[in-house]
Amino acid sequence: MDDHNKLIKRKWWIAGLFSYLVPGLGQVYNGQATKGLFFNFLITLWGGVVFSFIFHMMKQPISRINIALLFIILLVSVSAHLCIIVEAIKTSRKRPMENGLKPYNKWIIYLFVIIISLAVDYSVSNAVRENIIKPFRIPTGSMEPTLLNGDFLLSNQLYYRTTNPARGEVVIMKYPEDERINYIKRIVGMPGDTLEIRDKVLIINGRPVAEPYIKIIDPNVQQRSLDRDYYGPVIVPSDEYFVLGDYRDNSLDSRDWGTVKRHQIIGKPIFIYWSWNGNIPAWNVFGKLASIRIGRMGHIIQ
Repeated sequence: MDDHNKLIKRKWWIAGLFSYLVPGLGQVYNGQATKGLFFNFLITLWGGVVFSFIFHMMKQPISRINIALLFIILLVSVSAHLCIIVEAIKTSRKRPMENGLKPYNKWIIYLFVIIISLAVDYSVSNAVRENIIKPFRIPTGSMEPTLLNGDFLLSNQLYYRTTNPARGEVVIMKYPEDERINYIKRIVGMPGDTLEIRDKVLIINGRPVAEPYIKIIDPNVQQRSLDRDYYGPVIVPSDEYFVLGDYRDNSLDSRDWGTVKRHQIIGKPIFIYWSWNGNIPAWNVFGKLASIRIGRMGHIIQ
């Protein structure tokens, strides 16, 4: 008996897996090609709406309303995809055994669709991450109290393509000694500034700078600490910036490896979307979950 005459019962887990990999493919597997194509069209159309919103948001000053809308849009996206998966699973369980396969129910077709879809998704998501909005994880405490070890944030990758960095801004930058590594620091010195540190106090062009965002745990001034409590004076070169960590007693920054060139500043952090204690190892699942910092989620970075 060939595939066109034997009785076929769709497997629910294959239907669910297919719709997870490619929205609507599970419905195609169930013999409902029109429904599957319709679901895929809706998801693709919704993806265009999400892309347009994110692109527009990255060009505007960030606000809590924009952050709330972004979370809602992402929740709708995940919920819609989940509904398509569940629908494929439920349909495969309810459908009776059928006599024969549809012409398109072939593994080579499924494999082709999955490979093409995943390749397109990867290309688009990679382009969005590198050029529009990119997630980062904070692995150290060098920016405390502004950013904590275990904070996960989104960075606006468009911002500094049209806007020059400003004093006081927190930036994502390429590490000057190895541009494959990204750092996050605060700009304190602009091109042409005369900068120095005296007794832990930042002085720009001869005037002390008020820095309410910094953290200092060692009140004692180290007389011989030329790279921590004393520095300079230096003149910041043209088209370069002097950056420091907010945790001044525990940060590797321009005091150690010099200024940052303009092209090395690549992103502007916008808000924290997830946070938990980064010092707790990943294997300690319950400890990780208990350390979730709900109050930091949605916090705008300034």
